[in-house]
Amino acid sequence: MFVRWLLVVCCCVLFLGVCAPSLAQEGEAGLLSGPAVDAQPTIVRYRMDGSLEPIAGRPEIAAAQVLIATRSLPADAARRVRDITAARGEAVRMLLVDELDTVREVTDFIEAGETDAARDAMRALWQRFEPGAPYAPLMPELAEAVGDEHAVELERINEAYWEALLRERASGMMDDRRQAAIAAARERLAFQIFQQELREAYDLTLRRYRELLESIDAGVDPTDAQREAIREIVLDHIKRTRLAATPGQRRETMLAIYRVLDPSRREKLYGLMLRQVIPD
Repeated sequence: MFVRWLLVVCCCVLFLGVCAPSLAQEGEAGLLSGPAVDAQPTIVRYRMDGSLEPIAGRPEIAAAQVLIATRSLPADAARRVRDITAARGEAVRMLLVDELDTVREVTDFIEAGETDAARDAMRALWQRFEPGAPYAPLMPELAEAVGDEHAVELERINEAYWEALLRERASGMMDDRRQAAIAAARERLAFQIFQQELREAYDLTLRRYRELLESIDAGVDPTDAQREAIREIVLDHIKRTRLAATPGQRRETMLAIYRVLDPSRREKLYGLMLRQVIPD
C-alpha cells in the first residue's frame, strides 16, 4: 500500500513539473493559485530552477504579441504586428543573400577554427545591417502598430525582460555606477539575439545549398579545383535567383556543375541525381 501511494505521489509531481510552465503561460487557474488579480502582461518567465526562460525570437515581438493577447487589441493591430514580424524575417533572409560573401567568409573561419575572426565578421555584418546596433530595432514600428494608448505598456514589457536578462547574464553589473559595463552587456546580448536570427534564417534558406554541396562532395569526390568551381556556381545561383529559383534555373545550375566535371565524375553525379529520384 505504501509503495502504491508513493507511485501516485511521484506521478502527480511529474505531471505538475511538466504542465506547470504551460499553465502559467496560459494564465489558467490552478489548484495552488491565489486570488484572481488583474496581473500586468509580461514575457518574463522563470524555469523550475529559477533561471530565466529566454525568449525564442525578438523580445520586442514577444512583448507585442503578449500585449495583443492580454489587452484584446483590435484585429488590425494584430495583423500589423504579424506583418512587421514577417518583414523582419524576410529582411534577415535577404541579408544572407546580399552578404553571401560574408557568409562564406564566416563559414570558412568557423571550419578553420578561427572563432574570433568569425565573430568579428558577423559583428561587422550586424553593424552594416543595423547601424548603431539597437537592442530593440522593431520597437518604433511595433509601438505604432499597437497604438499610442498601449505603446508605453509595450515598452514596459520589453524593458522588464531586458532587465531580467541583464540581471541573469551580467551578474554584478546591475549597478548605477557601472553604466558602461551594463551598456556593453546589453550590446553583447543584442548581438546574440541577432546571431540567433541569422541561424534561423540560414536554416530556412542556405542550409539546403550547403547540404547539396556536401552531397556532391561525398558522392562525386571532385578535385580541389572542381570543388571550388562547383561552390562558385552554387553561390552565383543564389545571388542570381535570390532564393526564388525557377525549375529552369535549377536545371541550368545543375548542368553547369555537370560540365565542370570529368567523364568519370559526371557519371557519379548522374548516379547521385538518379538516386534522388529512384532510391536504392
